[in-house]
Amino acid sequence: MTTTNTTTFLDHLLAQRAHYRYKLPSRPDAGRFIEQLMRLLFPVTQDCQSASQNVEETYHKLHEQLVCLFRPLTNNLVDTPDLIAERFFEQLPAIYDTLLLDAHAIADNDPAAVGAEEVIAVYPGFYAIAVYRIAHALLKLNVPLLPRMLTEFAHGQTGIDIHPGALIGQSFFIDHGTGVFIG
Repeated sequence: MTTTNTTTFLDHLLAQRAHYRYKLPSRPDAGRFIEQLMRLLFPVTQDCQSASQNVEETYHKLHEQLVCLFRPLTNNLVDTPDLIAERFFEQLPAIYDTLLLDAHAIADNDPAAVGAEEVIAVYPGFYAIAVYRIAHALLKLNVPLLPRMLTEFAHGQTGIDIHPGALIGQSFFIDHGTGVFIG
C-alpha cells in the first residue's frame, strides 16, 4: 500500500530525473572495467573468481565494456561510443609503455622495492598513476565525468587523488602516497 507522502516523494524523484544533465555509468561497472584492464595490461595478479581468458578475448570484452560505460553519456559525447572506445584502445600501447616507465622509476628509486612486478602488483602509488593515465586519455577524448569516476575509484582504493586533467610527465613516482592530492 502506497501512502500519499510516498506517492508525492516518488513523483518528486521521477520529476528530478529529467533535470540531471548527465546520465552516468555505475561506479561498480567503472571499477570492474579498471580492474580488468589492469589485469590485462599487467597479469602479475590473478582473479580467483573468474576463469582465465585469452588476451584477445579479454581485449574485446574490455572494448565492449568501455562502449557500455559510454552509453549513458551518449548525449554528451563528441563522437559515437564505438569510435571513442576505438580511439582509446589505439592509445593503449603508448599508455602501457608509459606505465612501464613509471613502474621502473618506482622500482629504481625505492630501496624497499624488489622489482617492477612487485610495484605493479602491490604499490598504491603505481595503481593510482595507472588509473590516472587511463582516465587522462579518456578526458583528452572529451569523455565527460567517467575519467573522474575512475580516478575517484583509485582514490578510494589507495588514498591518492589524482585529477584526470593533471599534467604528469613520464617516469612518475609516488612513494607511499596516502593523502596525496594532485590537481
